[in-house]
Order: sequence, then structure tokens, then C-alpha cells
Amino acid sequence: MNQRYAKRRTEAAVPSLPDHIARSIVSAPYAHLVVRAEADRLQVLPEIASLHTRRELLTLEGVGPATVRRLEAWLAHHGRRLRNPSESLDTVICNFSFHAHQARRRRAARGFARAHR
Repeated sequence: MNQRYAKRRTEAAVPSLPDHIARSIVSAPYAHLVVRAEADRLQVLPEIASLHTRRELLTLEGVGPATVRRLEAWLAHHGRRLRNPSESLDTVICNFSFHAHQARRRRAARGFARAHR
């Protein structure tokens, strides 16, 4: 198989997320529960999106059924899914695995900064 063809085929398999959807999710009501700083929210966009139900997403401006289907495909690629209406927010948040990784990274950065003062 031609490398150029293989690369195009792989890129096509990865679902993309339009900017307007990302902006809607970053400013959505549950975003502050995951990360307080708006600048950091894009890094955890799959986690923020997974806190929402289909119905909640449909209330966001510019988000319709086709957008929700596209978002679901994008979330599946990132190993996430939308929250079921019967699930609590706490349950979904407790399943996030990035908290420990980010805490370790912050501690390492502080240690590096102290060592290089």
C-alpha cells in the first residue's frame, strides 16, 4: 500500500470536531466542574463533553441532532461517551483518570522550578 494513501485513509478515520462545537462545550455549564481556567478546558474537552446528556447538548446554541451524532463519534474515538440521564455527574467525574496525572505533572513542574531558581 502506498504510504501517502495509507496516511490519508488514517486521517479520514479520525473524526474531527468543528470549532463551534468545541467553543460551545468549553463554555457549557459543566465545564467549570472539570477545569476552572478556560484556557485549560480544551485539553480536557472529551471529559467536559462526556458530562452532558444528549438532551442537555441539544439546548446549547448551534447544536442539533447531527452535531450530537458527530460529537458522539468524536467521543468514541477518545474513549468517552455522553452521560446517560440516569447517571449522576459525580459518577462520571470519578471515572476520569487525568486528575492524578495532572497533579503529578504540576508537582514535577514545581520541583523543577524550585531547583532552577
